[in-house]
Amino acid sequence: MLKFLQSSYQGRLQTSVRYKYYVEDWVKPIRSHLFTTKVEITDNHFHLDPQGRKDLAVKDFLNAGGTRLVIVNKPYTPWKKIDKFKEQVSTTLNLANKARDVGAKVAVVASPHPIDLVKMLEFKTKVEASELYLDAVDFCTTLVDENLVVGLGELGRPHFDVDKSVWDLSNQVLLESLKRARDVDAAAVLHTESGTPEVMADISSI
Repeated sequence: MLKFLQSSYQGRLQTSVRYKYYVEDWVKPIRSHLFTTKVEITDNHFHLDPQGRKDLAVKDFLNAGGTRLVIVNKPYTPWKKIDKFKEQVSTTLNLANKARDVGAKVAVVASPHPIDLVKMLEFKTKVEASELYLDAVDFCTTLVDENLVVGLGELGRPHFDVDKSVWDLSNQVLLESLKRARDVDAAAVLHTESGTPEVMADISSI
């Protein structure tokens, strides 16, 4: 009986040892991958301003462990003509290049901001404002085709209370902008009044 117990124990021990080495052989490459592969840390909505810290802000991000940025165009100043909008996008692209120069991996999205449409209504009719806004969107789609930007943004609607007519116009222009993004297979970054399920459902219904 004692000999049987010893034999049984030795058999289990050998099985345990074989199992241990089997698991080690299986886990080793995974462990090696985890500790040798660099994890990419991405900020998916990063604004830079020509009057701000620019590449210094990017260096702070990199020093904190970040690696990738999605730089989003922003309205640096109000614009009334398409040429002025193009200048602003050019500024964003230049800032993106400076971010790359200091070591960040960068993608850019650009479009007129929803607030631009609201400001246009101060000096243009709704039809004129819509046309100017969508002209700016069309310009940004050409940048997608040229691989200068990966998407359109920020598209959306105001984050503050406006007249119903302005709200409805914002939704109409948003729909047309999203169609243009779809046509060039571009991502769309949205600016909305909030991120609640109700707002997301409303956006989805547009």
